[in-house]
Amino acid sequence: MDSFFILRLTRKAVLLRRIISVAILITFGSSSVLPPAMAQVAPWATSAVVTTAGFKPAVIIGLKIHPENPLLFDFIVDQGQNKFTPEQLKSESDKLIKYFFAALAIPDNEVWVNLSPLEKDRIIPQVLGQTIMGKSMLEQDLVLKKLAATLTNPDTALGQQYWTKVRQEIRQKLGDEDVPVDSFNKVWIVPQSAEVLESPSVVLVGEKRLKVMMADDYAAAKSLGDVKPESDSVKISSAVFKETVLPSIEKEVNEGEKFATVRQMYNSAILAAWYKKTLKESLLGKIYTDKNKVAGVVTDDKEIKQKVHEQYMETLKKGIYNFIKEDVDATTGEVIPRKYFSGGIDGL
Repeated sequence: MDSFFILRLTRKAVLLRRIISVAILITFGSSSVLPPAMAQVAPWATSAVVTTAGFKPAVIIGLKIHPENPLLFDFIVDQGQNKFTPEQLKSESDKLIKYFFAALAIPDNEVWVNLSPLEKDRIIPQVLGQTIMGKSMLEQDLVLKKLAATLTNPDTALGQQYWTKVRQEIRQKLGDEDVPVDSFNKVWIVPQSAEVLESPSVVLVGEKRLKVMMADDYAAAKSLGDVKPESDSVKISSAVFKETVLPSIEKEVNEGEKFATVRQMYNSAILAAWYKKTLKESLLGKIYTDKNKVAGVVTDDKEIKQKVHEQYMETLKKGIYNFIKEDVDATTGEVIPRKYFSGGIDGL
C-alpha cells in the first residue's frame, strides 16, 4: 500500500518556475564500429549503465494551500517504494521541497544542462548551478549519456539488434556493410504530458510522462532548424538508434531506478508550474517567481559543475565500451574482426 504524509512548511520567501520546458537534459554520446584495419585495441569496458526494474521514488504528489495564510504550505509526499526511517524521510522530503522552490525561482530559459566537450563554458546557467536541483540535473545528464552509450553494446541483445540493423541498412543503401560508422546521438529528455487535479484547497499531480527525443526531432519541434548528420552512415545509424535504442531509454527515464531523481524533479516542477500560473498575482508570485532568489536551496557542493564535467571528460577518453568482436559477414559468411567503441571520442 502506498503511504503518504503531509509536511507543513511556513516560509517568508517562496521560489518557483514553470514546467513546460523543465528539466531538459542533453546527452552527447558517440558509437562507432570500424573495419579490421583499425581494430587494434584490447577488449575492456568502463562506467557502463544498464536499465533497471521499475521503481517508484519518493515524490511530492500535491500541495494544500491555505487561502487565509498564503505563506503556509502543506506538501503531500508519497514515499514510493522506500522504507525510510524518520531521519531519512525528513532528509528526502527536504530535497524534494528544495526542487520545488528552485523551480519557482529560476526562469524557464535558465533551466538546462549541457555536458559537451565542445562547450566547456556552457555547462549550466550560473544560478541553477548553485542549487540542489542543478546538481541533480548534471548528475542525471551524465547517467543519461552513459546509458545511451551502454545500450548499443553488441554483446547485449539490444546492442546486437542495433548494430545488425545498422549494417543491414548500410549494405542496402551504401553497398558495403564495412563502411566505418561514427555517429553522435544527441538525446533530450523533455516533458510530454502533465495532469494537475485541483480542488479549492488541494492540488495533486495526476498522470504525467517524460519523452526522450533525438536532437533533430527536438529541433524540428521547437522550430530551431534541422540538425543534420554529417554523412549517410551517420544518418542511418541515427535512424536505427531512434528505432531500437531510444524506446528503452524512454522506458528507463519514466519507470526505472536510474532516473528516479528526474521524476522527483518533474513532480516538484509540475506543482511549481501550477503555483506560478495560478497564483502569479499573489504577493509571493510577484516577489519571487523567476527572480533567481535561491537562498535556502543551494547545494553544499560548490564544485559540482567541475566535478561532473571532469567525470564526463574522463568517460569520453575511455568510452563506455571499447573492444574487438569477431562478426560473421551476413553475405559471405566470412569472420570479420570489428572494433566497437561507444560513449567517447576515440583519440581524445
